[in-house]
Amino acid sequence: MEILGFPESTVELESNQKDALLAVRLCDVAPDGSSTRVTWGMLNLTHRNSDDMLLT
Repeated sequence: MEILGFPESTVELESNQKDALLAVRLCDVAPDGSSTRVTWGMLNLTHRNSDDMLLT
């Protein structure tokens, strides 16, 4: 099977920390339970809205 396109993930979260990192993995899971990573992505939430460092 061929899968084409651009995977998206929507996440809602809250944190009480000044630093946070979000990681998402898309895996193909075979009938026998084995898993193969198809793609992945990471987002540094400290810089989500700006490249300026947050000083607190």
